Amino acid sequence: MFTKSIALILLPVVAASQLRLGTFTESIPPYQRWSEETRSISGGAPRMSDLIFDAMGFDVEIVDLGSFRDAQAKSIAALDRGEIDIAWAYGPQRLRWPAGFHLTEPILTVDRRAMVRKETRTSRPTFSIFQPFERNLWLAIVGAIVVAAGVFYVLDLLWHEETPSSHSFLYHAAALLLRGEEYVTFSPASRWFRVGFLFTALILTATYTANLAAFLTSRPRAIVGPRNFAELRESHACLAGGLDPRDWEGKLVKRATTDPARDYSYTESIAACERRLDAGEVDVVVLDWIFAGQQSLRRCDERLLLNLPLPGVRVEFVTASAELAANVSVAVDAAKYEAEYLRTMVDYFDVDRSCEVAAADVDELPKISLRDIHGLFYILAGFAVGAVANAYLHKRGCHQKSLDCVVHTLF
Repeated sequence: MFTKSIALILLPVVAASQLRLGTFTESIPPYQRWSEETRSISGGAPRMSDLIFDAMGFDVEIVDLGSFRDAQAKSIAALDRGEIDIAWAYGPQRLRWPAGFHLTEPILTVDRRAMVRKETRTSRPTFSIFQPFERNLWLAIVGAIVVAAGVFYVLDLLWHEETPSSHSFLYHAAALLLRGEEYVTFSPASRWFRVGFLFTALILTATYTANLAAFLTSRPRAIVGPRNFAELRESHACLAGGLDPRDWEGKLVKRATTDPARDYSYTESIAACERRLDAGEVDVVVLDWIFAGQQSLRRCDERLLLNLPLPGVRVEFVTASAELAANVSVAVDAAKYEAEYLRTMVDYFDVDRSCEVAAADVDELPKISLRDIHGLFYILAGFAVGAVANAYLHKRGCHQKSLDCVVHTLF
């Protein structure tokens, strides 16, 4: 199918099948790798260009344009002088070229991502023992204790009973130390409610203990930098890869910084931005998604890619010939349906997302809220209603619990 699609290209654009391709001889894996020894280039983008130009019948000659620094200016100069027929164009999606230069269809489009720093918290708040539960659950517990005290008081008014009983040595010791009494002042109704109250306390205590252990043994990592677009607009960003702060990337943030040294390579500029990020000089690093995925995977405990897709990079060709640009665009479109193109995409540009999945533990461990355990308080309320009803019926004389007495008392 690919060969048949290329057969539709009829316009001759060069004198022979020779095609001089301007290439930036700098290694920026996985896009491309340059070997000084063999003077050859490999990687995902060259593999795709081979698929395209081989199908078009071109014999490609590689012309060295140097590093990616000032790539657009270098390509324009080489095309103007007639030194090359076509050149690689790695650039932002909104990069503008002068009149007379034609871009092909992109063989690859990659979003940019914002990368921030994570740091492990070594200290904990003073009242960290309260962290396992949300505030609304703590308030519910305090409220339940107050209400339970009121219920016990009402039960004692409705049905007060002193029942002697034998006690353990521990009870006698506690009574002696605390000057307590040697009798129990709980009626059957009070005992019924106490069962419900102890059941509630047991569940809450077990839940709190398990969560407290998880909180005290974990080492959560906090995000240092913006988390959303609003915070990103107020941040200080380092633009990796020689991006111009005057372009849209620089306008996206409050302040933009790029690497000042003009002899930096693409990968060195990323390393320079990372050093500034670690030093706290910038809040965020803006770079393309492929490199961002590699950097975050390499330092998963220290990096986080914000889920904020930004307009990114187009990998395409630029030429001074409109006919050549049109023919190459047809070939690029046809190549995208080929199995070899898809295999190249997977082999070179499929980013490992395991670090993004692991980013779920950046924030604090989830706390137990009232909504998670509200049924327990309904059970306690049921015990309270039952105990009060039992005490009230006893006070009205329904000692035998006859149905007629209960109906007469309630209705």
